[in-house]
Amino acid sequence: MSNYQKLNNNMKQEENKPRKAVIFARVSTSRQGREGLSLNEIQLPRMREYAKEHNLEIVREYKVSETGGRYKKRKKFDEMIEYVKESDFVTDIIAFRVDRITRNYYDSVVVEDMRSKYHKRIHFVDDNFILCENSNRNDLFQWDAKVLFARHYLEGVKEDGINSKNTKLQNGELPWKAPYGYKNQKHVSPRERVIPVEPRASIVQEIFAEFATGIYSCRSLAVEMQRRYGGIGEKFDCGKVNTILNEPFYMGQIRDEDNGMEVFYPHIHPTLVTSETFLACGEVLREHGETHHRSYGSIPAVYRGFIKCDECGCDVIPDFKDKIQKNGNRHHYNYYHCSNAKNKHQTQCNITEEEISNEVRECLSKLILRNYHLQPLSDKIAEKHACQVNFFKNERAKLAKQRGLIKQRQRNTYDMMADQIISKEEYDEGNRRYQDDLLKINEEEERLECIDETFYTTPRYLREIMNHIADLFNVARIDEKRRIIGIIFEIIRLNGRSVEPVIRSYFAPYFE
Repeated sequence: MSNYQKLNNNMKQEENKPRKAVIFARVSTSRQGREGLSLNEIQLPRMREYAKEHNLEIVREYKVSETGGRYKKRKKFDEMIEYVKESDFVTDIIAFRVDRITRNYYDSVVVEDMRSKYHKRIHFVDDNFILCENSNRNDLFQWDAKVLFARHYLEGVKEDGINSKNTKLQNGELPWKAPYGYKNQKHVSPRERVIPVEPRASIVQEIFAEFATGIYSCRSLAVEMQRRYGGIGEKFDCGKVNTILNEPFYMGQIRDEDNGMEVFYPHIHPTLVTSETFLACGEVLREHGETHHRSYGSIPAVYRGFIKCDECGCDVIPDFKDKIQKNGNRHHYNYYHCSNAKNKHQTQCNITEEEISNEVRECLSKLILRNYHLQPLSDKIAEKHACQVNFFKNERAKLAKQRGLIKQRQRNTYDMMADQIISKEEYDEGNRRYQDDLLKINEEEERLECIDETFYTTPRYLREIMNHIADLFNVARIDEKRRIIGIIFEIIRLNGRSVEPVIRSYFAPYFE
């Protein structure tokens, strides 16, 4: 046999060898499972059959089910991407549809990199096309179009969530986790979906009764409650007591926020205190100067954290005001003013959010991007984004390590109870403490997930977006405006009522 024939036979054998692949499957709601996207009944069987038909050997499967929570989905997605990048023998990724692996531009950029930089093939079983390094323009157009449809679908899911929340509020149902002293139940009548749980319900009643006497401050009452109930695993501090005393759910009201304004809905669930007791405690709070001012950090504000006072260097903070006219109409205004932390100003000078936005839009309208600007600018944005991603990745790794340590301690404690080294009461107390620690880790991970969201583009979209950035800013949501500001501007300076946006150095050459 000639060398040519041997080489030809070797090439055929290579072609006949199964390629290594991973599966990524996701269903975000139970409704999707009922409507034909079930993981175990629809997606996974079809993708496994597809792999068999196309001579693909499945080495791993990544499944995200039910919750639709951003963190859970992102964690699995990132885990899958990292594994494929690090595993040269993995050549293919199988997804059921485009919207099962990506629902935003960040995901599409990552998948695009897998195709172009890492030479992987991405199979979309139900969409019936394959994305690879040599994909033709029709496949690339189909890919881009389906990414846009996926984003549109996500917005629809968000709207459904808001509508569902509002419907529950109108019906007097609590659409989120119940406060301290209650627990949530499933598969029961609406009235019974939130019920008091002992001993915490009685503790809440005791906190209101004690505080209404006027003898305690929040801090001293926290010390007293810790003395009484710390032995059964309960923990109290000043903030917790203050939060309980300011929670209207206990007297029959659900508090929600609509465009920065507080709205109250009567609920159908059991109450723990009377409205008279709740209001009496509110009076004591005001007398003590301990009234809980709601954190404006949770209320959307476009320019929070982006503006500095040019005179003293202090932060410029948002201030939300409601004004009622003589005819009874209520108007909401967003103002900004220097925090005056250094006491440099004799009087407070307010500027409206609209005035700041006008200056920002005018500045953005001067941004003109030429073809030869695209790649250098895209590289700089990608470099900045990579640094941010690396930081948050390290933070998540630390939290994951802490979680592993706590879970190991839980197992050790259980073994000690099983071996009768400690009592069940001691085990329960320790386990409650570990559960609280795990809850805090989950909350921190969710916070990092929110922070990690960023305005991200590629050269393909960069010119179109940047040349219309002022128009986009005008119609964008608050979170989208903040992303635009964070990428384009270093800081916004405020001098009295004069606003000066400072453009980041690598964007400065593109402003005319």
